[in-house]
Amino acid sequence: MEGDINVVRLDIEDDNLGLEPEECCETVEACNNKKRPKLLTSQCWKFFTKIGLKDDGNEKAKCDGCGQEYKIGGTYGTSHLHRHIDRSNGGT
Repeated sequence: MEGDINVVRLDIEDDNLGLEPEECCETVEACNNKKRPKLLTSQCWKFFTKIGLKDDGNEKAKCDGCGQEYKIGGTYGTSHLHRHIDRSNGGT
């Protein structure tokens, strides 16, 4: 039957939409503030470990080989981490 449209009606009057209380946020603001952790897709993370915020307020990562700390997050990217790997580990 070409051209037919299937309509599905949802009952959205229920506050938690069938979720358990711990699965549902209490407010819209609380749901919007819950972010998924960002995936670390760069190959440099095989050689670095995130160590979190330091006293200076910057998030840092530590080289697993030599222990050098670098700023990460925001606009820092991972290019400087790749350069460190190339220079210190011979690109291995």
